[in-house]
Amino acid sequence: TGGNLNLGVTYYYSQAGADSQTATDEVPQPYNAYQNSTQNAETLFARIEESTSTGCSVVESVQLNVAPRPVVNTIPAQFLCDNDNSGSETFILSSFDSAITGGASGVSVSYHADMNAANSGTPALPNSYSAPVGTTTIFARVTDSTPQSCFNVVSIDIEVGESPNLPTNIPALASCDAAGGGVFFNLTDRESDILANEPGLIGTGAVSYYEDAGLTMPISDTDALNYSSTGQIIYVEVEGVNGCVSSTSFNLIVDTVSVGAITDKSECDGGGSGFAVFDLTDSDAEALNGKSPTTYSVYYFQEADSALAQTGDITASINNDATLDETAYTNATNPEQIWVVVKHNSYPDCFVVTSYEISATASAAFNEPVALEECDDDNDGFVNFDLTSAETQIQGGNTTIAVSVHPTPSDAQNNVNALPANYTNVNAYNQTLYLRIVDTQNGCESYRDLPLIVYDSPAPIITAPTDVSGCDDD
Repeated sequence: TGGNLNLGVTYYYSQAGADSQTATDEVPQPYNAYQNSTQNAETLFARIEESTSTGCSVVESVQLNVAPRPVVNTIPAQFLCDNDNSGSETFILSSFDSAITGGASGVSVSYHADMNAANSGTPALPNSYSAPVGTTTIFARVTDSTPQSCFNVVSIDIEVGESPNLPTNIPALASCDAAGGGVFFNLTDRESDILANEPGLIGTGAVSYYEDAGLTMPISDTDALNYSSTGQIIYVEVEGVNGCVSSTSFNLIVDTVSVGAITDKSECDGGGSGFAVFDLTDSDAEALNGKSPTTYSVYYFQEADSALAQTGDITASINNDATLDETAYTNATNPEQIWVVVKHNSYPDCFVVTSYEISATASAAFNEPVALEECDDDNDGFVNFDLTSAETQIQGGNTTIAVSVHPTPSDAQNNVNALPANYTNVNAYNQTLYLRIVDTQNGCESYRDLPLIVYDSPAPIITAPTDVSGCDDD
């Protein structure tokens, strides 16, 4: 009608009905909600009639064409894992296009958060769509390129699954290698630590072990129970019940224990007895060979079997069954083999055994020194001593024994600051000097104390003389 308000339009199913205005052939109202009675295409007839007194009319055919909506396919739920456990994962929505349209050409696809947005075509979701953990339903709108822009809508479930939540720090598995060549680990000993946040996966076979960070070198279940290593990183992958995986790693630490070369030790026997006192701990530093004494300990034994069994030790601390003093040990035989154990403090079964020899060197007998005593004429506590008298008393006539006297123990041991034969004490009344006694035949050294004692002289008693008288007979 071109907007002419003087024209009225009535629709009929046939030309004849329109011409004759047959009521039974008239299309029922409302015209703005007519559903075609013939599939896809139908022809109606419009009677256009002037409403003025002229009553002029014309009949025109109207072709109704029904364009089919685009075909859409229902696709299964789309699943992604939340690989970093951030609470969401990103879907590329356009990756669903082909499955939804079946690869049809001449259509476009947009994605929407709800049905209303899909029907109106706006707003659309971004192609890189971040979905939260769980199931989210979105709607795909498929629109064709016909003038009618026909569209169809289908819903899609997208699911984000949580990946196993693994601790960031897995405790290392540690052991000790005494023999060299590596030790055996049961990697599954760390399963409970790996699955501390996923206890439901323990014992389900969810944990796999690998030798490389790329997870291309798997360790079989059998090898994981008895895995030989000299120390390395073990890489772990855990698969959850939803198929999502997470990875972590832990260390295998292999400590080693070794013993250094221990030199044989000798002490002078002080008179040919064949027995001497040894401080066995003097060999600790050699045995440790630079290792920390807080990490490793040294123990001493009289028998090899005892060392291997770690019983009956000289060192009291290993099993608290020692009856001897390792710092003042008298040899049982001369010479005697001493057995040494170096042991890792964290691993009781990780130790090595070696031995060295102690021997008592025969040395000339000497007399034990006696204190030098002098009287003080002026009673001031100081007097001159003849130190050679101590030498003579100690030697007992054996001139192969050399004796020197020193003011301090360290001077005696280092053989410095020997005192002269005539010596005045510097401490009033009582003073101790220190003797260095050497067997010049074999170099054996002994050390003794020499006390100096000063006594006050008694004061004289003066009595007045009595007169004496006598007779002179001649």
